[in-house]
Amino acid sequence: MKSPLAKILLRPLATSALFAVLYGIYLVLAKQPQIPLTLFVVIGFYFAASLLLERFVFPRFGL
Repeated sequence: MKSPLAKILLRPLATSALFAVLYGIYLVLAKQPQIPLTLFVVIGFYFAASLLLERFVFPRFGL
């Protein structure tokens, strides 16, 4: 059985990693400057939002 912390962190971490790959591909194709910095900031916010949803919103709806 997984610990509660691992259960809370697993889904946001997996979705953040997938989002990082897809968004990174988009940035490369769009020839965006400063790709590493942009990816770091966007993925940080995405992970924080996912974690907040996973911890506070989803349990209230039974998800």
